[in-house]
Amino acid sequence: MKRRHLTALTVAIIIAFMTALTIWLGIILHRAKVEAVEWQDAHSAAKIVGKTADQIVAIYGKPDSSERGPDGKLDNITYKDARGGQDCGISIQNAVATDVYFWAQ
Repeated sequence: MKRRHLTALTVAIIIAFMTALTIWLGIILHRAKVEAVEWQDAHSAAKIVGKTADQIVAIYGKPDSSERGPDGKLDNITYKDARGGQDCGISIQNAVATDVYFWAQ
């Protein structure tokens, strides 16, 4: 009889631990998603499209990389969110940002 009681207590402890672990992981995933959305909002097309490369650099700092087209003009700027694991690409045409896109690293 005593052995069954101990087993039931052990099962209850394991279930409580697994529930706490599930809740904790859910909170971590939720925070990561919120941070990713906030980063994307900070780099949204509404804030970037229409700005010159100099204006973008003034707002967000030096980009992590940039590409030039065959004509030698700036073609693309990339910012990386190392913590959130995503990149932000900004297309430049005629010296003005025309498109913003995101992808996971």
